[in-house]
Amino acid sequence: MNNKNVTFSEFLGTSMDLIEGLMLIVITLHGKDILFRNVNQGLDEQKLEQELINQTIKTFDNMEKLGLSTDSVISAMYGGMQIVQFKSGNYYGTMVADSFSNSGQLLELSKSISKALKDLEIDE
Repeated sequence: MNNKNVTFSEFLGTSMDLIEGLMLIVITLHGKDILFRNVNQGLDEQKLEQELINQTIKTFDNMEKLGLSTDSVISAMYGGMQIVQFKSGNYYGTMVADSFSNSGQLLELSKSISKALKDLEIDE
């Protein structure tokens, strides 16, 4: 990001435009409350989106029970989509992109979002 102040929503929107094939970014709390959501017109999968949110929370809860680091990133392929899920503090993130999207860019974006979410927690 440049030196100018940018809202978190603007940051997510810009990220959607910069990464080819990125269709969805959702940030939730543990209670599944959606805090931020950016979606491109190419994705109209409400059921899939809700299932991914549920799965993200379940996965990171299970990792915590096993004593594994929960501030992690999980990347998977599902059909013609890449799914990146991450946890940062009290926040959970899910990104859905086309299979041809640049995986490195998606993982870097998850790191940037995690850093921004940590900054938001400090400001609260």
